[in-house]
Amino acid sequence: MDKTINPFVAASSGVKTGAVAIDTGGGYLTGVLVNTDGTNPATVILYDSLGASGTKVYQGGCAGATRHLPFAPAIPIKYDTGLYLDISGTGASCLIHYASKRD
Repeated sequence: MDKTINPFVAASSGVKTGAVAIDTGGGYLTGVLVNTDGTNPATVILYDSLGASGTKVYQGGCAGATRHLPFAPAIPIKYDTGLYLDISGTGASCLIHYASKRD
C-alpha cells in the first residue's frame, strides 16, 4: 500500500492589518477575506517575499460600501520565499488562509 505524506499543513493568519509577514518558506495561498469598516475602501497585496516587494501573488480590494471580499482560488497559488501582506485603508483588515510547508 502506497502511503503519501502531505508535506504541507493548513494555517490561518488570524486578523491582520498594515504590513506584516504571514509565512516564511514555501507554501500555497488558499484564500483571503478582506474586511472594511463599511465606509472606506481597502486594498490588499500579498507578495512571495519576506518584505513588501517581489512577486505579487494576489492583489485585490473592496469599495468603501463593501464590507467583505472573499477570495478562494480554484487552484491554490504557490509561493516559494514567504508570504507578506500589505493592506491599506482606514479600518481595513484581512484573514489569510494558506498551506505552509512543514519543517
